[in-house]
Amino acid sequence: MTNWIRSWGIVLFAMATLIWLLSVDWLVKRAIVTYGTELNGAQVELESADLSLWPAGLELTNLQVTDAYHPMFNSFEASKISATLDSALLLRRQVIVEQLDVIGVRMNSPRVRSGATNDQPIAANAGFDFGGLIPDLSLPDMDTLVAEAQQQVSAEVAEIEKEIDDIEERWRSNIKQVPSKDKVAEYRARWDQLSNASFMEKMLGAKELKSDVSGDLKLIRSFNQQLKSDRSLISTQITRAKRLPNAQLDRTMQAVGLSTENIAFVRAITGDQVDQWVTRAKTFSESLSSNTVVQAPSRGHGRWVTFAEDNPLPQVLIRRGQFNGALQLAASNMAVDGKFSNIAYPLEGYSQPAAVIINARDDGNASLLFEANIDHRQADFSDGFNLELMNLPIQDVSLSAGVENSLLLEAASLNFIASGHASPDTVLANVVAKLSDPRLTADADLATKSEYFLAETLNTLDSVDLQVNVSGALENPVVNIASNLDKILAAGLKSQISAQTTKFKQQFTDQLGEQTSVQLGTLSAKGDFLKDIQALLNDRKAAMPSF
Repeated sequence: MTNWIRSWGIVLFAMATLIWLLSVDWLVKRAIVTYGTELNGAQVELESADLSLWPAGLELTNLQVTDAYHPMFNSFEASKISATLDSALLLRRQVIVEQLDVIGVRMNSPRVRSGATNDQPIAANAGFDFGGLIPDLSLPDMDTLVAEAQQQVSAEVAEIEKEIDDIEERWRSNIKQVPSKDKVAEYRARWDQLSNASFMEKMLGAKELKSDVSGDLKLIRSFNQQLKSDRSLISTQITRAKRLPNAQLDRTMQAVGLSTENIAFVRAITGDQVDQWVTRAKTFSESLSSNTVVQAPSRGHGRWVTFAEDNPLPQVLIRRGQFNGALQLAASNMAVDGKFSNIAYPLEGYSQPAAVIINARDDGNASLLFEANIDHRQADFSDGFNLELMNLPIQDVSLSAGVENSLLLEAASLNFIASGHASPDTVLANVVAKLSDPRLTADADLATKSEYFLAETLNTLDSVDLQVNVSGALENPVVNIASNLDKILAAGLKSQISAQTTKFKQQFTDQLGEQTSVQLGTLSAKGDFLKDIQALLNDRKAAMPSF
């Protein structure tokens, strides 16, 4: 035995083991911080890591994960995380956590310094854009507006005139097919001759004459039907032409911001923010599965051949876990606890669906319930969630974009219910929110006219209701936003601009009427030729012999 075991070998092994034992905790900490920051897009910080081999376990102290979209906040932090690991599978580079306990959880907590990385700029307050809510009432020069409107009306009237001219030209061709006076006189002469002919001549002559007359009468009836249709069309087009100044007035008012239609204000204000949330959710859903294509290694550089296992396990698996701590939402500090199970990566690598349930409640009436089930066991995966946030107090929340707090939501109470389901082809989600007793303040020096208007309007309301529906293909879902705020803001806007609207309408209508009256008057007489054609057809029909 002593021949093949060397003392220097034992010393080297002992030194390597000692070095590994002394450095393994640092390596684990370094790996969590480095790879965690890379995956998160913002800093992941860890005070210490303690890895034990037998029994296998890992304990992390003071873990902080920065919110990549708001680097002055942590999306998650925990004072202690204890994990019980499967030692045998750890040697095979599979991290299987039998039990995970997370203590002292804090979510959405403020940071002392920014956690943004070098390639992640510090995000300013996203807020909402109220810039286009109230139109600019400083109108362009009225002569310029009227000139542009007259040009548009003239172009449309010219199209109508051309259409009527084309109809008139067609009738010039049709008239040539109508039997002339000489032909009608010939029919009458033939009819008179038959009155003195023999019975047989009458029979044969009448039959031939009737055939000739019937062909022309059939043509006249066809022209009468076409004439009726053309008369209706020309009448409709002339009526439309007469209404063009008023239609142009409406278009011009909308262009200069004096339209009082029920515009989708809420979509205009919240659309960008909602689209960002949908994009983030879609990106998160796509990242849950490892759908990368594995390239075949070159010959001689492959891995050892392994055989399929009876119960295969993914690269990372947390069989079960629980946590407790605090959740800061708006003006509520909630005590939170939750459970989760079968959290795997990749998700499709495990035979059980992942599940998460979170409960939170503060000392008042505010509460939160979140449930999610993620099932990627098959290609046709199925993910679903349900979120209920009730009686959340809101205080001093800035609604303005940028760093200036020009519009402040001083107080309100929020009820928020959301549910959704995603599959490889479709996504369906529904959000219903109710903001009760809102109280807003607009800064006298910083607030825009739109923000003042919004504050005045919302301060008179008992509640603001919002409904968001997301549906369609997962790659490009359709987002619909509806709110009672649209009609309320539209009514308020109408009262704000009513004086400007009345004055603008009168001046615009008078000037445009002067500019277009001659052209419209000429157009009104364009259809008179149809009366002459109708008289001609009636005259020819009446002069035909009757059988």
